[in-house]
Amino acid sequence: MISALHSRLSTSKSAHEKLARLRLDILAQAAHISDCLLSLEGEREHLSMAIEQRKRLLSPVRRLPSEILSHIFSLTVIFPLPTKIKDNIDKDSDDWREIIPSESMLWTIELVCKDWRKVVLQFPELWSHFNVNL
Repeated sequence: MISALHSRLSTSKSAHEKLARLRLDILAQAAHISDCLLSLEGEREHLSMAIEQRKRLLSPVRRLPSEILSHIFSLTVIFPLPTKIKDNIDKDSDDWREIIPSESMLWTIELVCKDWRKVVLQFPELWSHFNVNL
């Protein structure tokens, strides 16, 4: 009877050791799977950004002819250019107004992309107005 219990004890010890090794293997696999998931999430984010960039390249506004773009730009520009009264300047002096180029849409439009800048610079109608203070 003691030998039977001894044999069962040795069998249970080997089964326990097997289960402990199996548990360590499963934990190692879970860690590997977790690392793979993190890597795949990073790759998915990278691919999503690449897809968004390509979608922007296919945008219909990028296919508009330069003549239409220049017409749209000319409708957005305010002529004459916006001005403001300078602070602390004598109103009797000739230099009491200041042009505010940053409020002109031309400066903003030309900074959107190189194609829009080229359109803005190619059409002199957009640059043909100037302010004269009298």
